[in-house]
Amino acid sequence: MIEPYEERNSFNVFWSTFVVRAGSYAALACLVWEWFLTLKYEVSIWQKSKGILYVKCLYSVSRYLGIAAQIINSVVVTHTHTSHDLPRSFCQAWQGVQLALGFCLLLPLEIILVTRLYALYDKSIRMSYFLVAVLFIEYIMVITCGIVSVRRAEFYNSCIPSKVPLTVMLIGAVEMGTQCILWGLTLYRHVTLRQGYGWQKVPLLSMVTRDGSWVSGVVILMLLRRDYPCKSGDCVISHSRRLS
Repeated sequence: MIEPYEERNSFNVFWSTFVVRAGSYAALACLVWEWFLTLKYEVSIWQKSKGILYVKCLYSVSRYLGIAAQIINSVVVTHTHTSHDLPRSFCQAWQGVQLALGFCLLLPLEIILVTRLYALYDKSIRMSYFLVAVLFIEYIMVITCGIVSVRRAEFYNSCIPSKVPLTVMLIGAVEMGTQCILWGLTLYRHVTLRQGYGWQKVPLLSMVTRDGSWVSGVVILMLLRRDYPCKSGDCVISHSRRLS
């Protein structure tokens, strides 16, 4: 007779496997579809002579690294979920690769946000030092917590996490803190500049504030949705969704 805990545990593993595979395939389909829809605009942007080259490069890296990472993720997920008794070292290595890819995809986005903030603050040297320090501290903490998380993680069959360290939540808290700082600086500059112009609408300022607010809001919501279940004890499903 199967104990209730074991039955629930087996269901969680099965459901987590399904969520990871379905999420991985769906994400890949959406990425490829979106790439086809926006390809002509991407070509036109690269053909223009004006524009900051490194910003274009950052965009391309985040775009094509994301697609390549999702293809690799779908292939590996298919292999791991049809295999049994995978060694813990393999699961740890794969989790480390996923975390590293996630950081590499988030970094270009944050560099673009920081560059826009730097321009919004009239290329202030003090602000540039502060923003660089924020990103440096963030990624030192994220890398440290990521290494600890990978070393302490435990897995069921098919590399489904069975024990997710609290350092995973700390990574989310650090990332959310960075987004809150960038968002707060954007809103503060928006208010002060609007005051200087007699509260007249400044189209470029409004666009920068709107885009920055949307990006920060979406990232924070994703992090909250990822980490809150771990706080309530259902880490297997939460972390599996994150890895998809």
